[in-house]
Parts: sequence; structure tokens; C-alpha cells
Amino acid sequence: MKKPILTSILMVALICSGLIGQNGGSSALNGFNWIELGNKDMNKALKGAYLRGVFEGANANLEMLMDAGLLEINDEETNEKISKMDLSPYYVDLSASPLGQIVDGIDELYKDYANRHIPVFAIANLVNRRIRGKVSDLDFPKDLEKLRAVKWK
Repeated sequence: MKKPILTSILMVALICSGLIGQNGGSSALNGFNWIELGNKDMNKALKGAYLRGVFEGANANLEMLMDAGLLEINDEETNEKISKMDLSPYYVDLSASPLGQIVDGIDELYKDYANRHIPVFAIANLVNRRIRGKVSDLDFPKDLEKLRAVKWK
């Protein structure tokens, strides 16, 4: 049972490391890389595995920063604002956000050539927030435009 899991992990790592070198030196996968993975069932599984790693890593970082108090700044007013911030829209509950649905949403957004320079982690966060109702239908295009305007490296 462990051998297929290890093989899958190795395949994801190899594919992702190969794609990273193809996107202009950036360390983050973007829409151009995502499209290269294709839409076959196995490739959708690889996309889901990649997203799981992205989300679990982001959740772990968010929790570590909060637990260690590293979000604090040497300014009481700023610290108070940070302590009152609702970070829940950025925390990903994988049981509430099916990875397959997120993959489908990302696939749909990357069909538009204007979105392909946006890194997967950024567009995945937007799709996840929309699925969970944290972004309204009215705000979604505005948030997408903000991502388009960023000069991603």
C-alpha cells in the first residue's frame, strides 16, 4: 500500500520540479504550468495533490506565525488590529472545500489567457474563498482583477 503512495508523491515532485523551471525562474507554478498538466483523471489527481500541499503548508505557516506571536509588531495599535483580524477566510478547511471542485474552478479560470500569469496558490485561494462563500459574486471579478494587476515573479 505504501509503494503506490510513495510513487505518487515522487511523480508529483518530479512533475512540479520540471514545470518550475519553465515559468521564467519563478518558484511558483502558474497557469501556463497548470495547463501543461492537462485534464486527464491522473493529471487531475496530481493537481489535487499539489493543491493539498499548498493548502496544508499555508495552514501550517499561518498557525505557526500565530502561535509563535510572529505576527506581532512593536506597535500596540497595530498589534491590536492584527489580533482582531479574521484570518478564517485564509485558512483552508479541506473537508469543506473539495479539492476536485477547486481544481475545476482553477481549470476554468486558466482558460482565460489573461489569468495564466497568476500563480496557482493565489488563484486557488480565490477559488476556495468563492466556494466557501467568503467572496460574493459581485466581489469575485474585482478580486480577480486585483490578482491580474500584480506583477508576479
